[in-house]
Amino acid sequence: MHEARSRRIRPHLDDKVLTSWNGLMISALARAGRALDEPRYAGAAGRAARFLLTHARTPEGRLLHRWRDGDAAVPAFLDDYAFLIDGLIELYQTDFDPAWFGEAVRLQKIQDDLFADGDGGGYFFTDGTDRTLQGRQRTFTDSVEPSGNSVSALNLLRLSALTGDPHLQKRADGIFEAAAPLVARAPTLSHRCSRRSITRSTAPRISPWRGSRTTRWRASWCGPCNRASTRTSLSPPGFPMRPGRPPC
Repeated sequence: MHEARSRRIRPHLDDKVLTSWNGLMISALARAGRALDEPRYAGAAGRAARFLLTHARTPEGRLLHRWRDGDAAVPAFLDDYAFLIDGLIELYQTDFDPAWFGEAVRLQKIQDDLFADGDGGGYFFTDGTDRTLQGRQRTFTDSVEPSGNSVSALNLLRLSALTGDPHLQKRADGIFEAAAPLVARAPTLSHRCSRRSITRSTAPRISPWRGSRTTRWRASWCGPCNRASTRTSLSPPGFPMRPGRPPC
């Protein structure tokens, strides 16, 4: 059968690299590496993140949607930012490299500047630079892929808890309020926003740890519980933190 099939004309190979899809993959690998204590998964997530941050960005730091054969093009959409930020936060929670955390914060600032709906809350899918579009879509529906808004809501909650910035919490609340009509009418269409809107008040307050320089608590977000748990390390670099509640 293989010999007969090899004589057929092969279909075209889709070998493009999409920032959004790779962001989902980075998040999954980082969480798997953390849960299974498998450094190969975390290492693969880190290599993919470094590739995107190096090759799928403009000189000004904005993301690009796709890379193929050495060429990166197309201004990134909301999903590209939201999914990659999610992956970077998961990476930070896995290996506590402050570089991932710093990149997540920087990309979140760019996302806010480009996509935020200042009037209705949440984020538009496009950045508004393409004047040929009749309008800017804003969606909260989770389908085969989660919506950029629902992923952004969790990103903002975690970044707010880790940085102590209340403005990020307010922006997350804006997403929940904008999604509320859809959640009330059909909660399964936006199940992430449904779950987060119920549990967002449980997000912990995290403050810098000023205790021993030998052992410090560091925050790690527990996705299933929607709260921060703790982890210890010996003199870790970067962002030593402790949560205001016991670990999961």
